[in-house]
Amino acid sequence: MHRALLVPEILLIIFKYVTDDSGNPLLPTLAAIARTCRPFQRQVEGILWYKLPNISALYNILPTQVRKRESRSWSLSRRMLSGSDWTQFVDRASRVRVLAENTGSCHGQYERCLAIFLAMVALRDPLLLTPNLRKLEWQPSHLSLNPAINLFISPSLRSLEIDAKLFINHVIRFPLEYICPKLEHLKITGNGRSAANSISSVLRGLHCLETVACSTMDNDAFIHLAQLKRLSYLAVDMRWSLLNLDALHDRLPPGSFPSLQTLYWKDYSLDSLADIFLMPEISPSNVHLEIESFCTSPSLRTFLHSFTEQFPNTRDFSLIHDVEAGRRFGVPVGAPRREHQLDACDLEPLFALKSLRVLNLEDLGYLQLDDDLIKTIASASPELEKLGLGMNGADPMPTSVTFDGLLSLLEHCPKLQSLGFCVDAEDMLSFSDTTVRHHRVMHLRLEGSILGSRRADVNEMLRRVLPGLRTVEESLDGVTWRVREMGATRMSVADEPTTGRRTRNSLESARNR
Repeated sequence: MHRALLVPEILLIIFKYVTDDSGNPLLPTLAAIARTCRPFQRQVEGILWYKLPNISALYNILPTQVRKRESRSWSLSRRMLSGSDWTQFVDRASRVRVLAENTGSCHGQYERCLAIFLAMVALRDPLLLTPNLRKLEWQPSHLSLNPAINLFISPSLRSLEIDAKLFINHVIRFPLEYICPKLEHLKITGNGRSAANSISSVLRGLHCLETVACSTMDNDAFIHLAQLKRLSYLAVDMRWSLLNLDALHDRLPPGSFPSLQTLYWKDYSLDSLADIFLMPEISPSNVHLEIESFCTSPSLRTFLHSFTEQFPNTRDFSLIHDVEAGRRFGVPVGAPRREHQLDACDLEPLFALKSLRVLNLEDLGYLQLDDDLIKTIASASPELEKLGLGMNGADPMPTSVTFDGLLSLLEHCPKLQSLGFCVDAEDMLSFSDTTVRHHRVMHLRLEGSILGSRRADVNEMLRRVLPGLRTVEESLDGVTWRVREMGATRMSVADEPTTGRRTRNSLESARNR
């Protein structure tokens, strides 16, 4: 070994230069180290087994005498679960800290995998395969695998993400407060309204929760959460919940939600969403709101005025219309109508939030995106880091934000990192003498024929104004889009064309490139 450095110190040096972004991906490199250098083996295996994408990796390292059974109906004896091979399996399984069973595990081995894991569940004294597991995400594509979740719920568990129906059928029967007394993060997705009382009973027994995302709960569970001293994140879906905010108004004790920082609230419309103003005890700094309908100008202005009065210290604000919600229930999504025309005057109450860092307004209606709106936001929110003003799920209006509006935003908001709207690039070269330099924005959307006719001049302008720019999503006609990667001295075209109306997923994939 090295005379001055210990094994962990040498590993840290290696990890500093070997990442998934480099030419040598991290995990294959670590696996090679584990095979070729014995002193590194134990430390490297701890990293390789730290997080598993599904349970097929555990299946593949089961002892031969266990895996060789291919019949669906067979019994598993304790004798099979012994010996040096089983000891080695237990050693590796005990290193697993994160398990995300949500990708359709086992693939072609599914039948054998299912038989083995369900046989383990059926033992008189059930096994605990991952005794040191900290985080479990259980959303298997094969419903018949659901009972196997009991092999992974342990006292060491800190985080659990699970579907409501699975939670009702396979977890709720056990006293979770005793099995997982240290549980800090709980996310229950989907509609659990049919068992709302049972789910609420489980919530009331958990006292260490720091983040809760639950589609269904009753008033008593909500009051219990309000008294948790470490609860910092709360997500509620009022569409499936049994909460009665009118009845809660007088029951919440003083000092409720003392550590709450982030509130995520879903409801049908702005009218029903306004019920959150019945809870003056809640004062989060990050608020994400989601509705299922377009907004009219008066309703949006009234809501935002009440919101800024009750939550004046908001730093992150998001109000989104989930246009896909109707499709999930077989209701076609309609286009915004005349009464859904929105402009800067409707957003004026938001400009009173002087500490605003994130502003995201999506699919609320026909929002008039122009330079006046962008300049107003820029002057009112100098701390802004992320700005999203888009129509990703419904037919968008043509953009009227020019390069002049973009320069004003870059100049007034030095911390800006992300832009969620398109810029008309036709007149951008007329600002060639600008002194604005902004290093944090890494992705930009541009539209205009000038992107084809004067490509070299556009590239030079972008490099000068936005030296940190990595990708440009562009369109010459507003129909066909492509993503270009910015290099230090040149720009190359990535083979990622998209035609027609852009969806929210295509937008996110482009931003992440």
